[in-house]
Amino acid sequence: MGWVSILEDAIDRLNEDLHALQGSMPHGPESVPFEQWKSAVGLIARGEAILAEAAKYLDMATDPSIELAKALESTVDEARELKRKVSEFQQTCFSLMARLREREEDVRVLRDQLKALKVANNALEGKLEDAMRSNPAGVYDAFSSKAKGK
Repeated sequence: MGWVSILEDAIDRLNEDLHALQGSMPHGPESVPFEQWKSAVGLIARGEAILAEAAKYLDMATDPSIELAKALESTVDEARELKRKVSEFQQTCFSLMARLREREEDVRVLRDQLKALKVANNALEGKLEDAMRSNPAGVYDAFSSKAKGK
């Protein structure tokens, strides 16, 4: 039994119970205490309000222009597709983060190598300066003989 059928049955039972209650109730407070009568009238009024609300939902559920099942199915499919896309985006993000960490490690290694090369370059420049101060002719001869040997 679908929920529309259950709602129809509940509306029918509530309607019958309200009519039975109204039929068994005196038309005025003369035969029962006023507070009891007032309470019964209030209960009937609340029951009628609930009945009207339930009838509104039943009208919505049975309105052929509203395709609730199709809309629900479409929404479920859309949610499933969005979850799939989120999963893909997460995988892409994890992959990009791993590659970024690799690149950061490459940069760190290259910076360390550059630092070592700068230290070695500074040491060679210091040696060259010392050699130029102590024997400039020898340095010029060494560079010019290498150039001739090529």
